[in-house]
Amino acid sequence: FFSVAHVTGDTFVSVGYAGRILRTEDAGSTWVDVESGVIWSLNSVDFAGEYGWAVGQSGSVIHSRDGGKTWTKQQADTDKMMMAVTFVDQLNGWACGDESTWMWTDNGGESWNVERMDVSQIGLTNNTSLAVPDIIYYSVQFLDKNTGWMVGEYGNVRSTKDGGKTWDAQHGTLLDELVTQGGVRDVMVMGAFFKVHFS
Repeated sequence: FFSVAHVTGDTFVSVGYAGRILRTEDAGSTWVDVESGVIWSLNSVDFAGEYGWAVGQSGSVIHSRDGGKTWTKQQADTDKMMMAVTFVDQLNGWACGDESTWMWTDNGGESWNVERMDVSQIGLTNNTSLAVPDIIYYSVQFLDKNTGWMVGEYGNVRSTKDGGKTWDAQHGTLLDELVTQGGVRDVMVMGAFFKVHFS
């Protein structure tokens, strides 16, 4: 299993390989299999109250309106692997994944707007810019409809204050720190960030 999310009370949902979903109503003492309707691996799940979304391979998105008891497919115009999903309420959500792909919805996933993040030039040299054509973004979190972060390969940390209309690169300070430690200002020596979380 790749992800677990709290629904309400003692109810949690976990998603994983080959579309498998487990659900518990007793804080994990017992788990039951739930039909997902997809064969693709699901990498991430998030809930806003009883409303939930899971994303995964081949651009798959599924949605629940009953705390994870039943799931239906949603259509996203991408076949890219989606690694993470986050919702701040029952309408506004974001997902990110492979090849600098990210997507957003403001209607609970009835429609998803798929976009591509421009690769940040911070820390790229002439020798490395061709080696970093696309970034895998592994995690996304929003605090509200406007303020969010996305993290991924080569130390990429991106932030937005307008719901994703524009994204700033925030990993320049990490590269500066490498230089002060005797390293070089090059993203190729940076690791990947797999999770971002604020509370």
